[in-house]
Amino acid sequence: MRASLATLLLLAAASAVPAAAQNRPPSPPPDALGGHVRLSAILFENFFQTPDGEPEENVPAAGLEAGLHKGFGRDLTLFGDVNYTSYRRYRPSGGVAVGVRRESRPHAFDVQAQLQKGRPSREVRDEFDRADTLGLVGQYGYRFGDWEPLALAELRHETYDLAPEKANDVVNVGFGVRYRGLGRVSPEVGFRFGSRDVKEDNEDLSQRELYVRVRWAPARPTYVTLRLRRRYRDYSIEDPGAANFSREDTRTQAVASADFLQTSRLGFNVYYSIEDSDSTHPRGEFVTQMLAAGVVLRF
Repeated sequence: MRASLATLLLLAAASAVPAAAQNRPPSPPPDALGGHVRLSAILFENFFQTPDGEPEENVPAAGLEAGLHKGFGRDLTLFGDVNYTSYRRYRPSGGVAVGVRRESRPHAFDVQAQLQKGRPSREVRDEFDRADTLGLVGQYGYRFGDWEPLALAELRHETYDLAPEKANDVVNVGFGVRYRGLGRVSPEVGFRFGSRDVKEDNEDLSQRELYVRVRWAPARPTYVTLRLRRRYRDYSIEDPGAANFSREDTRTQAVASADFLQTSRLGFNVYYSIEDSDSTHPRGEFVTQMLAAGVVLRF
């Protein structure tokens, strides 16, 4: 199975990448209006996050994303994206995001509101469903010298098509630090903690997350990002008879992405992720991978 995915990686490199996998387009010149259109080809291995030892299903998909961004002054940008993903033998999903960011010294921030409809998810009750998610994500950095401390925050409300009792609220906050004194390489390390509050108490949990990210710009039109994340979850149900009583999950995720600008308007993207979930609950043991590659037109 792993060998077949590697072969498909080479084949998929002729197509495109989903919005969440990509670096945000660079800020436009002062008061300029710009945008992009991205076409993507995606392959999910173990799409349904089937537990170890059970038959897995791989699902190909195709995605379309379009976005606009408008500069104000020298460092403030408003942006908006819409995206649509079509899966083989599964209903499509879509989403929209709007936000504002500032890239300057010493203050920098990025705040955006996100809406996702029909997103495939197995996060609650270890069963597959379509999730509608409304979220608010923010990051603030204060740069002094080569160091940039970061404050991180996320709020998310999620509902499910098949089971209203799986509706939940997620809160995550954290901090990080990015170092910019190595020229073309910029490392970052961070920590987040939070909780998930579900209508069904058996699914309530707290979580902690450590991550390391490295950004690399080997040449002006090329941008590479590597990230390793380790997430710990503790379920908080106190009923000894509940399925998740004393349950603990550990999820390790590795992500690699690259953005290549072939001309001033035409670019190429590639993205790969793998997640390994260990758990004291048998339904929480799985490995899943995703590969995407694509082309983007900027205007």
